[in-house]
Amino acid sequence: MDKDTIILKKRLKELAEKSYQQNRYTYTPFLDLYEQSIYQEERSSFAYVGSQLYGGHPFADRQLVCFGNEETLGYVEQPPIACIEIKPISKKFSDSLSHRDFLGALMNLGIERAMLGDILVFDNVGYVFCLEHIADVIVDQLFKVKHTQVSCEKTLKQLHIEPKYQEVTGFVTSCRLDSIIGLAFQLSRSQSIPYIQGKKVFVNGRLVQSNSLLLKDSDIISVRGLGKFIFAGVDGMTKKGRSRILLHKFI
Repeated sequence: MDKDTIILKKRLKELAEKSYQQNRYTYTPFLDLYEQSIYQEERSSFAYVGSQLYGGHPFADRQLVCFGNEETLGYVEQPPIACIEIKPISKKFSDSLSHRDFLGALMNLGIERAMLGDILVFDNVGYVFCLEHIADVIVDQLFKVKHTQVSCEKTLKQLHIEPKYQEVTGFVTSCRLDSIIGLAFQLSRSQSIPYIQGKKVFVNGRLVQSNSLLLKDSDIISVRGLGKFIFAGVDGMTKKGRSRILLHKFI
């Protein structure tokens, strides 16, 4: 077990115990998919206090762990997540802005990556999910992304953003993980295996290293470096017994 994993497991335990002993909610910073998989492995040991992942919007990749719930604490508290809308002041003279551009501008403010959740970009406008206590820093100090002047505003309306996806269909002999990844990203089965064995594939937030795992309807698969999709299930069969698969691939 590597040092970072040991530290994270220790910190999760400390936050769970603090929530229980002080009868209040406690939170981690935003965790990436691998860190979330470690939490998932340990989750049963936190049953006495209750815990949940939150990212600020459906299908969030980066999420924080909230320890405590209404049943164990007797009250409800919203996780400390804010959403910042970052938009060009002049659309006409704006650069084409990407996720990387928005992230780079935020990091240049000295904000640690763990303080930031997902960054969604729609029509050249960025929506940044962050910990509540740094929201004002972003609003007050971020004036430029790339070469584009921007304005920043805290918003609640985008907390219910539904990510866009495209439908992908194809035929496979079985619903094995390696075959479905190959279909989603136009890879051969052998080309998808290194992603699985390289600890880059997560199914419903859990790290998976079995090539032959059979997927179930509505499973969410994330592949580091490639993207994410929902396994929507089998949509028919051929006379030769091949399954017609439907996927919802996030764009």
